[in-house]
Amino acid sequence: PDTLRYYEKQGLLTQKHVRRRTNGYREYTQAALERIRLIRLGQIANFSLAELRSGIELWESGLSDEQKAEIWHQQLKR
Repeated sequence: PDTLRYYEKQGLLTQKHVRRRTNGYREYTQAALERIRLIRLGQIANFSLAELRSGIELWESGLSDEQKAEIWHQQLKR
């Protein structure tokens, strides 16, 4: 839970991803689950959270599989 709240504070999860119930509990959307998986994979590949924050919208905007593979390949080389 702390990690998810941290992702919210860092702007990695937005209102699109997290809804508040009337009792104050957070409810995460399917888009949140996909975003969290992408964040975790990015961290495994040594992307910083700042890099992920700046590039995540681009990633989800419809890059081709080849473009995505090139981004991962370049990061793994670093």
